[in-house]
Amino acid sequence: MAMVWLRIYPTYEVLGVLFDLHKSNVCRNLKILLKLSQEKTKIEVRWPDEKRPKKCLEDLLADFPDLKVIVDATEQPIRRPKGN
Repeated sequence: MAMVWLRIYPTYEVLGVLFDLHKSNVCRNLKILLKLSQEKTKIEVRWPDEKRPKKCLEDLLADFPDLKVIVDATEQPIRRPKGN
């Protein structure tokens, strides 16, 4: 996930779709993964330029025309009535 983010800089929403995570988990996990990769490789991990536009899903699909399927299997809680 971290390598995909560093290479093509998609939004957290797109990464969430690709890796079946909520965008808040993507953010949290990226911080951990980037710190870990920097410690293990001794290579400075630079964050993408803030001014560089993030890729939306349509741009990502245009960059990877052979991509056939993205499955969103996010579980959604359902509120159920408690009475009759």
